[in-house]
Formats: sequence, C-alpha cells, structure tokens
Amino acid sequence: YLNQFLLIASHNKVWVVDKQFAFIDQFDKTNGLELNHIENGFVDYQNGIWLLSIGEGVIRIPNLFIQNYNEKSGFSQLSIYGFATASPDFFYMISYNNGLSKLDYSGHLLSQQFKGKYTYSIAKDKKGTIWVAVEKEGLYYLDHDRPIPFSLNNKLNDKTIRVIKFNDKNEMFLGSNTELLKYDGHQLTTLLPYHPAKPYFITDLAFTNNQLLVGTETNGLYLVTHGKFNRLSVLKGKPDISVKGLLVDTENRIWIASSQGLFYSNKDSGFSRIKLKNEQYSKTLWS
Repeated sequence: YLNQFLLIASHNKVWVVDKQFAFIDQFDKTNGLELNHIENGFVDYQNGIWLLSIGEGVIRIPNLFIQNYNEKSGFSQLSIYGFATASPDFFYMISYNNGLSKLDYSGHLLSQQFKGKYTYSIAKDKKGTIWVAVEKEGLYYLDHDRPIPFSLNNKLNDKTIRVIKFNDKNEMFLGSNTELLKYDGHQLTTLLPYHPAKPYFITDLAFTNNQLLVGTETNGLYLVTHGKFNRLSVLKGKPDISVKGLLVDTENRIWIASSQGLFYSNKDSGFSRIKLKNEQYSKTLWS
C-alpha cells in the first residue's frame, strides 16, 4: 500500500506491517472494523483500501481510517466478490446475487447491470475495458456502461468463471472450478483441462517474469512455463497449501495468502512464512 506498508486481511481482522514485516497497526472490532468474513481487498485511485465481505457489505479505509459505505449504497447484506477502478470519479463492484454496480467515491449508486444474477469475477484489461463474468452466460465487457456479450460465450456459458486476469500483452486468462482458459485476442484455448478425478478449483492467477502462476484450492501453486505446469513446493515435505490469493510485488516476490498463513518467495530459501503479532501460522488469510 503506497509502496510503504503491507496490509493483510483475515476473516475479521486487518494487519498493517512495514517492509520488514514489523507490526504497525491492526483493524478489528475494537476500532470500527465490523466485518466478520472479509473475502478480498483492493486499493482505489484515491489510495483508499476497500475490504469486501461475504454477507456484510463493504468498508473503505482512506488514510487508514474506517469509513462505512453500506448505508449509502445499500450493500449491508450483500456478499461482495470483486472490485474494479475505472476512473478517479467512479468504480465498479460485483456481488454474489446483485450483479454489477457502478458507484462514485461518496458511495452513491450510479447504475446497475445484471441485477439478481450471480457475478463472480471482474477485471480491467490493459486498455481500460471492464470485463465481468456472469453465471451460465459467460463474459461481458462494458462499452460506456453497456454490457456487450463476449463473442465466444457459447464456449463459456456452462462454466463458472472465478478469476479473470490479463498479462502485459493483454491476453486474457480465465480460471474456473474445472479448468484454465486463455484468450489471445483471436481464439480461446484450454491450458488446463477438466479432470473429474482431480479437480483444481482455481482461486487466483498472477504473472512473474512473463510466466503464469496458478493458485488452486486443492492442489497448491503452479508455475506455467512454455505450456508446462510445474508445482511449486511451498511447505516442504508437507501437503499442498490451499491458495486463497496471489500477488507479485514490485521486487518480483510472490506472495501467497493461504489457509496455512502468509508466505512470500525468498530467492535463497524458496518460500518463507510470516508470523503475525499474536497470531499462529495456521491462520487463514484471504487477501
């Protein structure tokens, strides 16, 4: 955050640490963080930190102070799954069963699409176009707030797309409960096919040195090199971790939020695990 702090979210708590992982502050119920099921977090154009929850709406932390957005925007009972900043004036948010909402930074609802439908993922490509995944319909992109169906939706309408990510070439990668897909601007290809005996349940995607990182719920972390999937050992000699979130920072370190705690890549010793103040390694981290 602002290239100075690291913010780490668990179910009902957020820690603030410096670059050396020294504890600075934390947010919980004692200082206004009234969320029990934090799902994800994002930083907007104005450097406000958004915490998205399951069934409890959303909270913004501008300048490390709590700001509740639920009353103005009517999100207090919704499960918020995604967030995309479009300009310094407004942003988009998706919820589990309430579609796509456009809001200004005062929290006022400007428009809404796909109301009553399940929207699981949202992303902005390198050209600034917003993409949204809608259950049993496939992908849409926004053209002046008007949703346009993706031309290859006939190949996607039976899939639940959980993750949308774009690389530096603006190629689109889609992760679902069953497989991993890539769209290069011309054709849609399957990188990781569905295997009924060993489903992967892709949770997040990231890029490092022009290579694809694939985080899964049940099979740990993979690095894709020239089309080959190589599993990365995070907990040496132990079962694979359950990846909840991935991040590659400006120093090209890989960060993993998992059900076994927080890990980051260390050039000398593989992956290291961070122990937070007064917390055990086994704490589940979502973002």
